[in-house]
Amino acid sequence: MQYAKDSFYMALRDRLAVVNSQRTIEISGVQRPAVVVVENECAGTTEYFGETFLIDWRQAEQVEENGPTAMRCVITFRTSGTEERCGLDRGRTLATLQEELLAITKLNSTAKQDFEGDEPVDLETRIYWTEPKFGEIEAKSSWLECKASVRVYCFPEEK
Repeated sequence: MQYAKDSFYMALRDRLAVVNSQRTIEISGVQRPAVVVVENECAGTTEYFGETFLIDWRQAEQVEENGPTAMRCVITFRTSGTEERCGLDRGRTLATLQEELLAITKLNSTAKQDFEGDEPVDLETRIYWTEPKFGEIEAKSSWLECKASVRVYCFPEEK
């Protein structure tokens, strides 16, 4: 399942770089598209990332016997608005983030790849996912936050 998780992340990251090349985040001195997998970062650090798509993997389940595995992930994004508008544009900024998430998930499949080596290796299967289902927008302190749920489907690799 790790290959499917990595492939999903890489697809969203690369697509965000095309949809909005200005939406970036700097982590450990490296600037990259603002898509982050929570389980890959130090505990507690991602709660401070604004205007970033945070992928949090949840339970996996077998859809049917000999069928694909389904993994649910929750993608959280939040904003405090822009400094120029003193945060009064939080709603507009959150709507832009929602539009970007829809854009980067619209083509709902990608090749499953192994990213462990220097170059990605095509595993000759694909992963698929559902359209994001948005939850309620929550006001938290100075942030507006939204969560979207996505189910990712894959067949496990033979070992």
